[in-house]
Amino acid sequence: MKKMKLLLLSSVTAAALMFTQSAQAADKTISVKLSNYLGNKSSVDVSITGAYEIPGSGIAATERYGGATRFDVANNVASVGWTNPSTVVIVNRDAFADALSATPLAKKYDAPILLTDAGTLTAKTETQIAKMKPDNILIIGGTTSVSKNVENTLKKYGAINRIGGANRYDVSKNIASRMGSYNQAIVATGQVFSDALSIAPYAAMNGYPILLSGNNTIRSDYNIPSKVTIVGGPVSVSTGVENTLKKKAAVTRIGGANRYEVSANIVNTLNMNASKVFMSNGTTFADALAGSVLAAKQKHPLLLVQAGSLPTPVADVVAKKGTQSFALLGGTTSITDSLKNSLADMLTGDGYSVKLSSGKLVLYKNNKAVKTLGTSFTASPKKYSTSNSISINGRPYLGKMKFTIESNKYVRPINENIPFEDYLKGVVPHEMPASWQTEALKAQAVAARTYSVGSAGKVVADTQAFQVYGGYDWNSKTSSVVNATKGQVLKHNGNLISAVYSSSNGGYTEASAEVWGGNVP
Repeated sequence: MKKMKLLLLSSVTAAALMFTQSAQAADKTISVKLSNYLGNKSSVDVSITGAYEIPGSGIAATERYGGATRFDVANNVASVGWTNPSTVVIVNRDAFADALSATPLAKKYDAPILLTDAGTLTAKTETQIAKMKPDNILIIGGTTSVSKNVENTLKKYGAINRIGGANRYDVSKNIASRMGSYNQAIVATGQVFSDALSIAPYAAMNGYPILLSGNNTIRSDYNIPSKVTIVGGPVSVSTGVENTLKKKAAVTRIGGANRYEVSANIVNTLNMNASKVFMSNGTTFADALAGSVLAAKQKHPLLLVQAGSLPTPVADVVAKKGTQSFALLGGTTSITDSLKNSLADMLTGDGYSVKLSSGKLVLYKNNKAVKTLGTSFTASPKKYSTSNSISINGRPYLGKMKFTIESNKYVRPINENIPFEDYLKGVVPHEMPASWQTEALKAQAVAARTYSVGSAGKVVADTQAFQVYGGYDWNSKTSSVVNATKGQVLKHNGNLISAVYSSSNGGYTEASAEVWGGNVP
């Protein structure tokens, strides 16, 4: 019989029956073996809302384009994306202002971006150019950024073309003129690199130039198309610039509280494909520049991160998009191995399954085996919250999920260490209809807590043998009732009552002595 706790109290019994607060109920956890809604299966479907991880699993694809110097990073990026490109783009290793608009043009020419010192062609870069054997070399910036000496050295490897200008805004205008016709443009500040490079893959994929604005100014001789996207908040690109642009174009703005949020908002607002993302340290210009062209070539976005962690907006967009492949730009100083490993262990999105095969649990993604994970493993949320949930065969649960093998035949999930009051939120609406009166639901919540609080810290069943637990299938009314009665239990003569009942008895119940072998009040 299902245990639905019906309290029929005589006046004598009620006198000895007391409501009391149980610190054990409020502070402890409980674990639940899932079988009631699952049955016995050798394969279960799994989907993630938010982000989970399986420590040490390496289930997500991660690759690093690193190196001891920024020249090495650029060369390694180039080697991945190009073998014998017709054109190579050369920029100054430090002069980000000239290079901010370069990515769309590099993409148009299907060219990697390589770096050099201002006065001499860097040896590592020269080696890379010699290996690639381009026909053309495009220098971005005037002779202060890339000297005549560098240009003369480059002449040995291809026909030279230079796009320069008196300042960064001239360079931006001249690059845009090389883009040919365009019906949209991007406007970003020329004062910092982060916004322009975050939007660069999108701009390059679509053939949009990146036009640079100054402090509350924008050049009047830019070729402004009918549509413009401003990247960055009003501190970066002022409302004055926005109003000027609105005289010529339909303008939208993608802003954010900081550079990390801007990069995340670009992906969300433009609905970019983020099954794979490129990541670069938000304080490092050169890595992001070199990687932006490869990101555009592969049609994926670029997100800015901190050295050892994902800023919250970036973590949120990765979780929302179900990203399962990460390309990291820079060495371990720019992006730590700790962050790389954390990304490799990440579980996000849909399409997973856990199958029992040859006595082992195997994780699949879209019916393709990803990793054999032994006889048990645990998937843990990045943070315990209602924003992170794991669904088993379509039913969501909060917190950790341990997958085990049962009877050598079945995959058995165990929802581990659920905060006890959250556990009750998954129990009460499955014991009493949430449409019932609030006071009845309160009594149900207190009785349910009383019955199970003694099992805090243990593994219990989600069936009628204990309590029917529905996971994160909460109801707002019953959840508020659980909160309103938090910690309250029933005791008789100082001891917890058992609080058992049957869900349907036709108006009659067996005498307690016949069931328990003695009278139970």
